Amino acid sequence: MKITFEDIINQQGFIRAYYYDECHRGEIRFEMSDPIHVRNDLVAEAFGALCGQYYDEIEITLKISAKTKTEIENRTGASVISSTGLRFWNFNKMISNDVKTLNFSGDVANLSALALTPGNPNKVSLDFGKDAIHMYEMFDRWNSRIVKTNVMETHFPSITSDYYAIGTILYKDYFNTRYMITGLQLDPLTVNMTKIQAEQAIAGMINLPHTLGLSAVGHTKIACKRWDEELNTAMNTVKVSQPEVRTQQQLLVAIENERAYLGLPLDKMLIQPTGISWGENIKLDFLALYILKHRGRAWASYLVQNIPTEAETWVRKISLDFYERYYPGVLNYMPEEVKTYVQQQLEQYEIALYSEQDWQSFQMIRAHLFKTRQPR
Repeated sequence: MKITFEDIINQQGFIRAYYYDECHRGEIRFEMSDPIHVRNDLVAEAFGALCGQYYDEIEITLKISAKTKTEIENRTGASVISSTGLRFWNFNKMISNDVKTLNFSGDVANLSALALTPGNPNKVSLDFGKDAIHMYEMFDRWNSRIVKTNVMETHFPSITSDYYAIGTILYKDYFNTRYMITGLQLDPLTVNMTKIQAEQAIAGMINLPHTLGLSAVGHTKIACKRWDEELNTAMNTVKVSQPEVRTQQQLLVAIENERAYLGLPLDKMLIQPTGISWGENIKLDFLALYILKHRGRAWASYLVQNIPTEAETWVRKISLDFYERYYPGVLNYMPEEVKTYVQQQLEQYEIALYSEQDWQSFQMIRAHLFKTRQPR
């Protein structure tokens, strides 16, 4: 399938294009909180991020560099149709630095990512309009740069999650970002993505995969210890269209508070059941097992309904310590100074590295989950 981006407007702080494929057509907009100029190469990279690996051909009616054309093709697997001839600029090589920028949503895992990242990373957030209502307070508290977009009104979120990187892409030159942080978490679907993420280059930025060593449970442990005053707001920082994330965060924070005797100043919150059944979302199934282990079926059912009875046998016979630990394979894919800092932070927050038994336990749980997954 081919998609075309045309009638592109690229003004200071504002980008708009019309797009169409065989099934969809519409307008995509990006409005930045600063009146910055965005190079054509970065605009094209943003359009490429919208497409993920869904299309065979991507036509962009912009003049871009041959290098950017090749990079988008390598990342999307599509042939890019665009006029070339612009010079490729990589400011990181002209001004040597280690600037890091986080795709900031303000949720619990994002707070953990901040704790794991050396220095003071820049923050860029996507404002989805009505879908981002619960995110605004954290955007303000952390002085994050904002990119307003109508992407949630399009089909793009249904074909890829790569669009989350667009804010950092558009602000790449403004910050002179060298390292982009996407904030991935370890789960049964991301476990094989470390090398892919580490070697993925977007707009001349290196994708730091250091957050991928922790599951949502591990990230919760760090966030609870480092950002206790921010947790009430962070737990509610989710898209309107993803209320299950709030439920997940409430449950994991409550369990960590109880198990570690933290005495966190948590507001009393009503926990809403997600209504999602076992087999519909493997990431939630994965976390439901941890909740089942430590708080029982009633609590786990807030996150996932109809948990199979054999799951209670799995969590009784298999150690789930790995949920709280760091997968060390990720350490091989980061600069030495980042690796050293991450290891120091893990030690400070009492996060152990996986043992061989942890890895075996993870693989056993993963196998059980895939066997009970609902066919699509």
